[in-house]
Amino acid sequence: GRAKFVSKDTIEVNGKQLKFATAVIATGGSPTVPPIKGLKDVPHMTNTNFFNQTELPKRLGVIGSGVIGLELAQAMQRFGSQVTVFGRSGRILEKEDVDAADIVKAQLLKDG
Repeated sequence: GRAKFVSKDTIEVNGKQLKFATAVIATGGSPTVPPIKGLKDVPHMTNTNFFNQTELPKRLGVIGSGVIGLELAQAMQRFGSQVTVFGRSGRILEKEDVDAADIVKAQLLKDG
């Protein structure tokens, strides 16, 4: 149903009030295919159709070093694919705290 915040710790959904200590708004999003020359002409996936695969790819390139890209990359690496992550800024999780991103990077490197 439709929800609305009625106070700093209460949300109302379909007439029922629910209390919370912390609210997370996770509305989802739509993937954006970057304007890379030739990308439209080759098979590619987004997070909306990625999990429709029926075979494990031997090699995989992930464009995007944010949360979703790294999550997909790490999952596929742990399943056995060789994964390369491509990003624009030269660092992963560029929207996150640098110290947190460094911890994630160290774990990804440790995982292989």
